[in-house]
Amino acid sequence: MNLAEMTTNRNEFQDRLFNELEYTSIRDEILKRMELRLQIMSVTLTLAGAFIGFGVSNTLLSLVYPPLAALLAMLWVQNDTRSRQLGKYIQSDDAVHIALATVNSLNYLLTWNCKHIANAQIRRKLLEICSDFGYTLPIICTPYELMGE
Repeated sequence: MNLAEMTTNRNEFQDRLFNELEYTSIRDEILKRMELRLQIMSVTLTLAGAFIGFGVSNTLLSLVYPPLAALLAMLWVQNDTRSRQLGKYIQSDDAVHIALATVNSLNYLLTWNCKHIANAQIRRKLLEICSDFGYTLPIICTPYELMGE
């Protein structure tokens, strides 16, 4: 294998690894935002039911609900806007760190980032990607795991 092929192989590997981690990160954030959206909807319906239950004839209650509903609507819009922004692009350096450690044949990659790097579910995907490209994934662990604590 010549140098050009090795460089192309490394670039393809880094791109695939980056895309996999980016997708996982975006998906997790969007799922959290969908859960928050459901909570906003529940609060809105609960408040509407409470105000209807107490009666719309009470003028004080009639004046309180519209600002609350507007606030909840603004929260909904903000949540939706952030979800769309996340869907467009989240860039992470995590894939670059893993790819550099892998292509340079490091034995260990120490990290405190248990959400995106030292994660058992992600590790399985990384092993699959590395084996597809003929690389050996370094042992990814926290310093405590390396020290045996």
